[in-house]
Amino acid sequence: MRFLTIKAPAKINLVLEIQGRRPDGYHEIRTIMHTVALSDTLAFSARAGGLRVTCNHPDVPEGEGNLVYRAARMLAQEAHLQPRIHIHINKRIPLAAGLGGGSSDAAAALRGLSEIWNWRKASKLSAIAKDLGSDVPFFLKGGCALGMGRGDRIYTWPTVSGMLIALINPGFPLATAEVYKKTSLRLTRKKACINIMRRAISGKNVVKIGRNLLNHLETVSIKKHPVIAQIKDELLACGASAVLMSGSGPTVFGLLPSPTVAGRIARRLSSRYAGVWITRTIGPINQIEPGKERR
Repeated sequence: MRFLTIKAPAKINLVLEIQGRRPDGYHEIRTIMHTVALSDTLAFSARAGGLRVTCNHPDVPEGEGNLVYRAARMLAQEAHLQPRIHIHINKRIPLAAGLGGGSSDAAAALRGLSEIWNWRKASKLSAIAKDLGSDVPFFLKGGCALGMGRGDRIYTWPTVSGMLIALINPGFPLATAEVYKKTSLRLTRKKACINIMRRAISGKNVVKIGRNLLNHLETVSIKKHPVIAQIKDELLACGASAVLMSGSGPTVFGLLPSPTVAGRIARRLSSRYAGVWITRTIGPINQIEPGKERR
């Protein structure tokens, strides 16, 4: 097989609305996700000794505990193949950060192996992605999408490629399941106006997008980690036009009106927080370009 590398982009949640609990124990949500240029990279190469997954990050497991390993094993079983392959993950997206890094890596594994094995069964690939996790189906295509149900029912939307954003990570992980468990539906009364946000996105109206950002998980995460609210305040003080915690946190993103504001944020906050990236929203994954991020 040929050597192959694939990018696995992060995402931000422009909206994350909890609508209630489901009979299966999960939460019913509506979320609007958009991929950004900050990404991990997966490198695929032939290996005689079967499947192996490695990573440059010491806290990422290499066996069944890794979604990439599980994705490769599940696809190999579906395709009736013996996976003689080495997948190396070069991590840039922080772990348990609300940016979907693990899910994106798993989707990238499915995309890469489908290419290598010439396996073209989109519906079954989507089914595998859904079994792996709620965000994985979104990352098969990326861009912008509305997620419903557990977030795994994906409806593709127009993209707003090129929005300048800052991502600030305080340097600690937050377990998604823990945040959801502590979320009270009584604290999530504000409703996301999905139709308004769709019109704003379709019209590429960044001001309206900023006005309609919403995340019902913020209250829980900020209560446990007040630094998240502090980051939001600092981004606004630096000139960000709108700010929100992404996913279950703790990463906060800010929509930026200009490169001048981006430079100010990079200068002022890079020494204060573990992760500071200036990046942009990107279109569907098959159209990914290298992008320009600063650390």
